[in-house]
Amino acid sequence: MIYRFNVGWVAARFYQVTFMRRMMLSFASWFLTAATIPPCYARPTNLSVVLAKGPYSLTCQQGRQLIRDVQAIYARENIKLNLRRFRCIANPKKSRDRLTGHGIDNTHWWWDEEYFVGKNYRPRWIHHAILPPIQHDNSLWLAGQAYQSCISGHKVSTSNATIVSALGEPRYRHSVIAAAHEIGHSLGADHDNSLPATIMHGAALQYVNLWNNWLPISQATLTTIRQCNRGR
Repeated sequence: MIYRFNVGWVAARFYQVTFMRRMMLSFASWFLTAATIPPCYARPTNLSVVLAKGPYSLTCQQGRQLIRDVQAIYARENIKLNLRRFRCIANPKKSRDRLTGHGIDNTHWWWDEEYFVGKNYRPRWIHHAILPPIQHDNSLWLAGQAYQSCISGHKVSTSNATIVSALGEPRYRHSVIAAAHEIGHSLGADHDNSLPATIMHGAALQYVNLWNNWLPISQATLTTIRQCNRGR
């Protein structure tokens, strides 16, 4: 009896078995990787940033580095911020902001109602404006404001930034924390005033120094962000 050896059938069968084995290994690798993801909000979020140039403001290059540092802070907790748009413009708000009255509030509302509307606003994106420092009493002040997105549904925030203070003291690290704090509100985080201080502390800038690492993100903040963005 003569047996015919079908080379084509053997090759096809070998390819089929190899393909299925690769698929099973790929699925196992994906499952093991997914199982190690920290239990926090991990869905990538698009980020739109505008840097307003003015007295003592950051340069465009410094502004991009600031955002990269903010991204790195959140990436450590598996929160990915995709920078989709970065604009560097002359400060369209000509009036000098003051700490007296509601100057800071008016600045925030202006950027929300006059700039981040219409074509400049996308509902699912986080929008952040990096503004020059506030000049008051011969000093340069850093501040910021944001909507808590879970309450308002709005993801707009602002923060002031500069490299050095009026006395020549470094202020870049403070500027990064200010931006990360306000963007945290846009992600849904509330203030967390527990100690040791974290990024979402209501007075976070008071706990920044030149020797420590970036302020961490507390587990309570991560839980709030996850709950806020669940199902979105």
